Parts: sequence; structure tokens; C-alpha cells
Amino acid sequence: MSPTWIKFRAKRITGLLTLIALLILTLVPTTSRAEAPTDQQDNDAEPCALCHWSETSTWEQSPHANNGVACKHCHGTYVEDHPAEGIMQLTVDSGQCSECHASTHQQWQSSLHATADVNCINCHVSHSQTTRLQSEQLCCTCHTDGFGDGCGSTAHNLAGVTCLDCHVSQPHKSVPGEAEAPSHTFTAVPAHLCMNCHSDSLHEPIENTMIAAQDSHLSASQKTMASQTQRVSELSERLESSRKQNTSYQFLALMLLGLGIGVGLVLGIVVVLIISYIGGKQEAAS
Repeated sequence: MSPTWIKFRAKRITGLLTLIALLILTLVPTTSRAEAPTDQQDNDAEPCALCHWSETSTWEQSPHANNGVACKHCHGTYVEDHPAEGIMQLTVDSGQCSECHASTHQQWQSSLHATADVNCINCHVSHSQTTRLQSEQLCCTCHTDGFGDGCGSTAHNLAGVTCLDCHVSQPHKSVPGEAEAPSHTFTAVPAHLCMNCHSDSLHEPIENTMIAAQDSHLSASQKTMASQTQRVSELSERLESSRKQNTSYQFLALMLLGLGIGVGLVLGIVVVLIISYIGGKQEAAS
């Protein structure tokens, strides 16, 4: 094969590789744009989806997307050359949510959560608007001061009533211009929630109601007492087992001590006898 033919083949291969590279560079942006989720309601989400496709996909299934709330309503208008040069600032406090959820924000401001600086995003995921944990797990992440154990022995808990059933109640009427949302005062439990469960006993004599409540709490107390009694029994068994082990160890220690003293005494006598014997031999020799 001549050198000229080899050079010709090398040029053809180089040209073919260059053409393939150009085709790849041309198709990559189109493929990325096709795979990345896009906002069907607002084209402003398209540049966001190219990088933040996971957040965009989550947002598309959220109440915000269903109500026409796009990226720009929270993050502002897209800034060109972001993020290399253009910076898009976003506040993460509850003030950002108050622009649309005014009444809910007002309820939150009067709650103990606001006093403790618990903001919206501490409980809610921004892009899905779901809570970070399910049911009472979310409450118990902060309320660890006896609520987790204490509510387990109440009549409400034994009946399957959770924290959210009373403390995050649904309002009777939705606020005009806002989506219907649960109450965010958390401590104010409306009377109609009590009626939902206790309507049958509402007009009963107070004595019967008190007796029923006492029986319910007594049953819960009995269960708690039974649990504590079982716990005491287990601890007593462990204490008795430890006591027996300590007695065995003490007896073994005494045996070893006696054996050590006996062996030491015998060795001492043997040494004295040997020294006496050697001394006698030396005197006889002299």
C-alpha cells in the first residue's frame, strides 16, 4: 500500500469523524430540550427546565401549575446569562408566599409557629407544595417534648385521631380569590370538629358524658399501667439475673484468692526449707 493511498484514507477518516462530531453538536441541544420537562402553560419555564428539569417535573404536578402559577411568579422574570452572569435572587421566608396566600399567612403570623420562626418551607416542599413528611411524623420532628409518648395513651390516639385531624382543620368557606387551605393557627380547634365525632353524645346528660370520658381515659390508663407493669417485671428479671451473676463472680473471686494464698504459702515454706538446708550444709563444711 503506497504512502499516497495511506494519506488519502487518513483524510477520509478525519473528514468522516469531523462530520459525525458536527452532527452530534447539532443534535444535543434538540435532544436535551425534548427530554427536559417544559411548561405547557407558560413558555417562560422552558429555559428553567433545561437545567432544573427535576424541579420543573415536580412543579408540573403541583397545585401551583394547575392554577397557572409559573416559575416567574415566585422566582421573577428569567435573567439572561443566568447563572454565569445574571443572578436570580429568591427570598425563602414566608413573605414570598404571602403575596398569594394572604389570609393563610395572616393566620400563620398569629400562631406559635411564627413565634418559633417556623416558616412555610420548613413544613412544605416549595415545588410540589406537599408536606415534607406524612401525617404526625412531620409534627413529631419538632414536638418531641412528650407529645410522641403522651398522645399514645389518650382516648383520641387510641381511636385513631391524629394531630392533623384537629390542629390542621379545613375551613368552612374558602376565602375569595384564594385557594381553599387548612387553618394555619394550629392551636385553635374549631367546635365543629368536636361535633363531627361527638355529635351522638352532645345531648346526653353531663353525667353520662363524663362517665364515658372517664371510662375511656381509664381504659387508656389501664393499658399504660399494664405496659409499665410489664416493663417493671422485665427490669426485675434483669436485676435478679445480674444479682446472681455478681454472687457467682464473688464466689469465684474468693476461691481464686484462697488458692493464691495457699500456693503462696506453700512456695514460701519450700523457699525457707531450701535456705535452711543450704545454710546447714555450709556450716557443716566449715
